[in-house]
Amino acid sequence: MLSGNPSAGGGPSDPSMPVGPASGAVGSAVDAALPELIRELGYQFTAKRDPCRAHLLQLTGGSSAELQAGTVARIIGVMVRTHTGLDDSTTLRNMNATGTSLWDKDKAAEPKTWNPEVFIEVVHELHPTLHWKEIIYDLDHPGFVVKDRQGLILLVKALKLGLQVQGFMGPFPVDMFYRPWKNTEGQVLQHLGLTNLKQQLSLSFLPMQVSLFQQILRNPDVFNFADHQHHAVAVEVMKVQPDFDNKELAGWKSLELLDTLLALADAGHSHAVTEMFQVPKTHCPDVLTLGLIQINPPLTNFRTEVLAQMLQVFLGNHPNSAVILQYAWHSNTLNLKAVVIHAMGEWYMKAQAEGEPETARLSRILDVAQDLKALSVLLNSKAVPFVIDLAVMASRREYLNLDKWLGDQVSTNYFVYLAERGKTTHLNTFLPSTDP
Repeated sequence: MLSGNPSAGGGPSDPSMPVGPASGAVGSAVDAALPELIRELGYQFTAKRDPCRAHLLQLTGGSSAELQAGTVARIIGVMVRTHTGLDDSTTLRNMNATGTSLWDKDKAAEPKTWNPEVFIEVVHELHPTLHWKEIIYDLDHPGFVVKDRQGLILLVKALKLGLQVQGFMGPFPVDMFYRPWKNTEGQVLQHLGLTNLKQQLSLSFLPMQVSLFQQILRNPDVFNFADHQHHAVAVEVMKVQPDFDNKELAGWKSLELLDTLLALADAGHSHAVTEMFQVPKTHCPDVLTLGLIQINPPLTNFRTEVLAQMLQVFLGNHPNSAVILQYAWHSNTLNLKAVVIHAMGEWYMKAQAEGEPETARLSRILDVAQDLKALSVLLNSKAVPFVIDLAVMASRREYLNLDKWLGDQVSTNYFVYLAERGKTTHLNTFLPSTDP
């Protein structure tokens, strides 16, 4: 069972990494300007290794100490954001007082994107003690955004190459993605595939960590949460097992993914998270529902709303209906009985709008209540808008002594409560007359 966000502690988990308040901070004016200067230089900057090294040294004043983890992370962020579309007319042509060109330009061979391999090899050569887990940590910076598939490909390639040249032998530190980010916009935007100028100008108003998760979930062949360390949703209880060979669905078995998305929703990004949930809602609602039940508290408003929506799927026709409803009703992690009852009420009230007789749905709710041994709870819940109708149907099936139940409700003024709220059309039939 997942105990909250696994990386809620903040910094990288490797004890050998220097982590503190200044980790990844920009330490000088040159350091602050370096990512933007490289963007101005354009794709030629990473075209060849030797020129890249020479110009990087020139930009840093010959001091490799300027290449801190935060700076490298920001440079990678620039490359991810500008992997296409740099206007050559805006790039820097000259770097010295003589006005000579930085490099000879062969228009036919001019690169069309960044070469992260060249940049990473040069960075490692100049500053071999840089920790790439710290660089991944420092992707959490203003302006970081992965706007499309190609940007995600570049990012994943760069990070894996960095870990490789460092000699990092462990699994990819995916916890750096899951941890709470300060700049959550970048964690979500990577899903949107924004291309036109108007969309790009709006990036600063969208969440950053959010973009990362959106693009990963949209492109599971590039990076898949299922391929990395995670606590898996316990699906053994399901009668029909999910197709985790489908890469688009496999990532949703990660409890850390669900935990992080819920945290993002609570941080103000519920609309984006709702969009990301559309795939599992449609293709593996049972996995999503079990996962939302299995992660630990808190039971936030957003989580409650999604669970109530998902449980309605299993009030209908689904091969895993019985096990999912049983699992929710008897959950040891959370008390979800009120959520199940709320889902029943919503599902019943939507019958006419969805073209189904109310009696058919009421019959199904009664069957479920019997299976869950929950009928008495439902009949005594003030949250049930169809309690009289349910009681009458239960009586007809000989599940309930209607006279006794009516007497109990009258004695507790429950009918008065229902009458004040207009909960049932049958109420006047059973209320005792007040006429003289």
